[in-house]
Amino acid sequence: MLPAMCGIFAYMGHQPILVTQAIQVLSILETEQEPSEPTPVGGHGEGIAYLKQKREFTLVKVGKTTKRSPAHDLKQQLPNPATIQSRIILGHVRRASPEFIDTIQYAECTQPYKPCCTCKLTDHIHQNPHRNQLPKNHTHNTQRLCKPRSPLQPRPQPATTCQ
Repeated sequence: MLPAMCGIFAYMGHQPILVTQAIQVLSILETEQEPSEPTPVGGHGEGIAYLKQKREFTLVKVGKTTKRSPAHDLKQQLPNPATIQSRIILGHVRRASPEFIDTIQYAECTQPYKPCCTCKLTDHIHQNPHRNQLPKNHTHNTQRLCKPRSPLQPRPQPATTCQ
């Protein structure tokens, strides 16, 4: 049996596209499922990062908190969604593995991640295997909440600011 998988969408082009077009693709990815797969690709949250202006990425993410599609909730989070265009868009639909299933309600645990750091802008479209080896001036806004934990450890509160 294949493990839980996520869906990733990326667009980089000379002509900008509407961010809502990327969200439509994410909506399709939510339910994408091969006959051999036990679950669809997404459905446990979604996130999108898009270049708003030169070197300024906007990051919008939602967890799975309602019966509606995460794509629907993501679109609701955008200001004036019908007018936002970008030449660079990264999108992610989440399918949580069993050890993270209790984190699907938290938008902070949905990719893409945007590290809080004092250096150049960096975005991560998916989990970073070297997250625990980041320099001291780097932290992910998800670092405290989304790590696997022992059942004896209390759940950390979602991060609201960068350290």
